[in-house]
Amino acid sequence: MQVLQLEATPRTMVGGGAGRQARANKRVPAILYGFQVEKPIALTVDEHTFEKGLRRLAGDNVLIDLSIKGHPGTSRVFLREVQRDPLSGKMIHVDFLKIDESQKMHFSVPIHTVGVSTGVKLGGILDHILRTLEIRCLAKDLPSHIDVDVTEMDINNSLHVSDLNIPEGVEVLNPPNLVVVKVMMARLSGAMAEPTEAGEGEEESKEPEVIGEKKKEGEGEAEPKGKDSKEKKEKK
Repeated sequence: MQVLQLEATPRTMVGGGAGRQARANKRVPAILYGFQVEKPIALTVDEHTFEKGLRRLAGDNVLIDLSIKGHPGTSRVFLREVQRDPLSGKMIHVDFLKIDESQKMHFSVPIHTVGVSTGVKLGGILDHILRTLEIRCLAKDLPSHIDVDVTEMDINNSLHVSDLNIPEGVEVLNPPNLVVVKVMMARLSGAMAEPTEAGEGEEESKEPEVIGEKKKEGEGEAEPKGKDSKEKKEKK
């Protein structure tokens, strides 16, 4: 994994006003804490140099050899957090975590798919389910990402965490049977499926028609009327 070289300058003034002044001078306020750092150190870094370095690395996990002006040597640090303005996208503040290079740490690394699968060429859909892998390793063994080759995947095929090619020295924390990516058969659109479903419904709703003789108009009502007349005659 590539390591960014960066120089920082100590700052004595802290607070909102000092931060705005630093940003006006194209400097980004930062803080350093972590391994063997008794008290957090307030710093600033050059905005242009830092942004250029981040674009070159283009990764979620960034390791930096940080030198501080007026201090001998460098410190291996992990870029813990970058705060940005939601409108302009410019950096507001940066957190650097000094790490112990002899101890393994927990990292999250992105999973990238490589190639076009056979199933997709046949009309299937690639479903990338697990996009981030949880790992533990030394800082020197930290990969920028994990590649998964999907070229040979056919429809209804899937790849699991256990199928990934993991670099030496890296321990995977995710369950091995967790699905990373799979290829599914494309479903018909609703517009194409509706006529078939409606047709089936109509067939099921049809019942056999019973054919019989139709009663003549008024038939069935004469008997009650005749019965009443007979009862009247008997009373007389």
